[in-house]
Amino acid sequence: MTALVHFDRRGRWGETLVCDDRVRQQLQRLGVALGRGAPAAERSAPHEPARHLPPARLPAQGEHLHHVVEGTAVFYLGLDTGWLGLLCEAGEWVMVPASLPLGIDRGAQAPGGVVHVGSGATGTPAGLLLPAALPAHDDFVAHLLELLGEEQA
Repeated sequence: MTALVHFDRRGRWGETLVCDDRVRQQLQRLGVALGRGAPAAERSAPHEPARHLPPARLPAQGEHLHHVVEGTAVFYLGLDTGWLGLLCEAGEWVMVPASLPLGIDRGAQAPGGVVHVGSGATGTPAGLLLPAALPAHDDFVAHLLELLGEEQA
C-alpha cells in the first residue's frame, strides 16, 4: 500500500491519501516521481501502464532515485509547512530532487531494503536527522492501519 501523510511542523498527523493517483498528483507538485515495477520478466501484464514502470533513465543532476526492494520504507520529504510521509512497499521507487530534504526510515527491518540507485548530486540524503515529533516507521504504519480500520500483520 502506498500512503502519503502531511505532518505540520510540530509533527501532527494531517491529511492522509491512500489513492495512488492522488498521491502521485501531490508528489508531482514537488517534482517527486513515484512508480512501481519489476523487471520485464516478472511483470504479469505486458500492457502495464507506463506510470508504474521503473524510470527509463538514471537520475539526472540534482535527483536521487530510491528503490524499495524488500519490506517497506517511509520517505519523509521536508516542506516549508512541515513534512510529507510517503509509505512505499517492495517494488516501488521514488525519485526526489536533491534540493528537497529527505529522510528514510525502515524501522526495525533489516538494513539494505532500500537501494539508492544513483544521483546526479553528491552524497546520499538518507542520513538526514528527522524531527523527533515525526512518527517512526513502525508507529507510522500502525497509526495508518488504525485509521483505515485494518489490523497489523
